[in-house]
Amino acid sequence: MRTTLTATAALMLAFSGCTAQAERTPSHAQLDDPLLLSALMQMPRGAPSSPWFGQGHIDLTDGSVRLTGTAVLRGMGHNTLRLELLDEHGVEQLDAQMNDAGSVDGAFTIHAANADLRPLLPHLLWLIAQAYTTPMEDRVATSDRVIGRSTNAERVYAGDPLLLRQARGDGMTLNVGDYRLIGDELIAHTLHASGALTLTLTLEQAKLIVPAAAE
Repeated sequence: MRTTLTATAALMLAFSGCTAQAERTPSHAQLDDPLLLSALMQMPRGAPSSPWFGQGHIDLTDGSVRLTGTAVLRGMGHNTLRLELLDEHGVEQLDAQMNDAGSVDGAFTIHAANADLRPLLPHLLWLIAQAYTTPMEDRVATSDRVIGRSTNAERVYAGDPLLLRQARGDGMTLNVGDYRLIGDELIAHTLHASGALTLTLTLEQAKLIVPAAAE
């Protein structure tokens, strides 16, 4: 059965707020640090903007239910992502789509889900959307990073290039790392989450494709 969860129907899955470029006026001390100044003058980046395909290993649990298997992610453009999870035997456990998750009216469509996984979906989809879509947020700069805030999340952008490193909210902390350049896109290859849901996702380099980069 296909189920659509709207932002108003499921607050835990909502993305709201206003998109805003961070106020990044460097201090005198920052002006003396060329690497820090370079980072602060960039636009923060997280999810790829081009269509892409990735596959890797996922391990998730809430303490009572555990899934170890394969995650298949399809970035479809327009801030839309499709996630499929397969168990170790290749049997589909989840097929979900995040529709324009960066908009106030964004929704998640559940095409198929194992009954045991359904209680985990609010947390799981929140984590994946934080890493691989671009929720609407207000951004402000601190001394060495940019903080993005929305109704149910705080996202930390840091480093040079200025990339999403962490998201906090929904009872969880998500660490995002191992960015690799595929074509013109920097894509995070590892996710580690703790809290209400424990998750580890590792994408395989050989199975990650950005169509423009493959031409």
